[in-house]
Formats: sequence, C-alpha cells, structure tokens
Amino acid sequence: MNAAAHCQDLKSMARFLGFAPQNLFYLIAQRDKLYQAAKIKKKTDENKFREIFIPCSELKGVQRQILDSILCKHEPSQFAYAYVKGRSLTMAAKKLVGQQSVLKIDLKDFFPSIKENRIFGLFRS
Repeated sequence: MNAAAHCQDLKSMARFLGFAPQNLFYLIAQRDKLYQAAKIKKKTDENKFREIFIPCSELKGVQRQILDSILCKHEPSQFAYAYVKGRSLTMAAKKLVGQQSVLKIDLKDFFPSIKENRIFGLFRS
C-alpha cells in the first residue's frame, strides 16, 4: 500500500498504520503528557547536559510503525549520515578532512517548531 494514497487524514493514517483511529486521536490530544524529560551528559563536556524527551511506549509503537511503514520506504539523501543504516558520523567526518572550515550548529527547539500540517504535507508528497 502507498502511504500517500492511504493517508489523507488522521483517520486513514491510523488505519494504514494498523491502529484504531481513537488511539491516534488520544495520543495527539495528550501529546504534551507523552514524553518524560531526561538529562544526559554531553560528550564534548561532561559538566554540561542535554535535555532529551523520551516518548511513552504507546507513542514509541506508533513512531516505529511510521518508520517501518512509511519512512523506511524512501532512500535518504546521499548527504545524510546520522541515523542511516550503513552510514556513520565518522564516515561523514572523513569527507570533511582537508576542508578549510567546518560549520557545526545545533538548532534549538527544532522538533517542537515543526507543526502537524507540515508532517501531513510531507507524507502526502
């Protein structure tokens, strides 16, 4: 099944992923309560911490199904290395050896800034 053809709204997306629509509606309605905050030490400075948000098991299940049913069906960009099977940040770094400069940035609050209409648009495209 093609995700774009079968995920026109939340109800059809739930069915495509194998969940009851009310399960996804519940997760969306409770989205601010579905993550547990945790602090982990930064690799670059053990005196500094990065805050991460860990999803509850129900949300992890939906995320896993989206990964397996939709996202893994598309080839990642040739420039993507993080979280891509068979690629590593070390491989990416080797491509930068000998370059005059390297820009490293950390986008603050990147994921919370992405709204659901952008996600649905991405899946539809």
